[in-house]
Amino acid sequence: MALSVNKKLLLYVQDQGGAKFTTPVIKTLFHKEDIPNVLLIVHPLSESLFQKNEIPFVSLKELIGNPPVSIDDWTKFLRSERIDYIFCTTSSPYLDLTNSHLIFSGKKLGIPVIGVFDHWKGFDRFFREESPDFLPDHICCIDDFSRQRLLEILDGQAAEIHTVGHPHLEEICREDWSGAGGEFKRILLVSQPNTADRSFKGIFFSKVEGYRLIDRLTDLISSLFSGEGGAEIRIRMHPKERCPESLPLGVEYDHQSWNQSLRENQVFIGFDSMALVEAYLAGKFCIRLGFPEFKNISDNSIPLRFGVEVRELAEFARVIEEGLAAGDPKTGDRKLCAEFFGSTDRVLAVLERLMGQSG
Repeated sequence: MALSVNKKLLLYVQDQGGAKFTTPVIKTLFHKEDIPNVLLIVHPLSESLFQKNEIPFVSLKELIGNPPVSIDDWTKFLRSERIDYIFCTTSSPYLDLTNSHLIFSGKKLGIPVIGVFDHWKGFDRFFREESPDFLPDHICCIDDFSRQRLLEILDGQAAEIHTVGHPHLEEICREDWSGAGGEFKRILLVSQPNTADRSFKGIFFSKVEGYRLIDRLTDLISSLFSGEGGAEIRIRMHPKERCPESLPLGVEYDHQSWNQSLRENQVFIGFDSMALVEAYLAGKFCIRLGFPEFKNISDNSIPLRFGVEVRELAEFARVIEEGLAAGDPKTGDRKLCAEFFGSTDRVLAVLERLMGQSG
């Protein structure tokens, strides 16, 4: 079924997680011969990703204004542009409600909205207090686990949920990520904010067993590899993290592109971020931190079995040592990849079904 070329489609992308999910879809869409009248608007958080992929877009702040964009401003814009359909990301309803306000405005005007749900957590993004004001008409989610959880949380609220996979994880699985090697160990701490208490403080700066986690991990890693050529430790911050603190001696922030980090590092340490899932699917050695202090940080756990879980600091040195000794850390298990193949096509099929009518 072809897209209707007589209709105007708004593509809106906000957070980087949603940007990664939608980029393969948008690239494929823009190469189709029968694409509709499309307007791609990108939030400042994700502009660099689209620039890197050389995908033409319109800046949100230049077209409408600096975020957050209000419901009234979105409503005026959608009317003036005569938008027929909206395909967009979904985002947290706390810091910047631009994405949430777009969904609300589209529904208010009777414009069909397709939203992508790019993770296995963050189900509160569809609600304003108890009301599902930010719930798209259609939701593209990763798998049946996510779909079932959505059905339970929405409890009969009107939304059509489509299981499509994850286009970005499909791209990760298709790529060769080899590149790290040698005696020198490159270790990346994959941070993420605490969204449960809305402090947005990075997990590695929280206290575990009475000490800052980043200090304890740095000491353990340094002592473990002190006689083996040493280890390079970097920390990669999440864009939403607040109040970065001082780093231990020898630890630096990772500012290079994610693809470069994914290729060059051997060991990835984190909690339950999508970045850690990507590292695992890329064949890297991953350690998941399952400390009791992290119990309530996430509203839902990732249903995939990936990496090695460490539940207390006493296990950490043994796990990382045994993991690296077991073989080449850049050739990990990629069996999970199979379920993500075809994700881009499935998302486009949802869009085509919605826009397939002529007129």
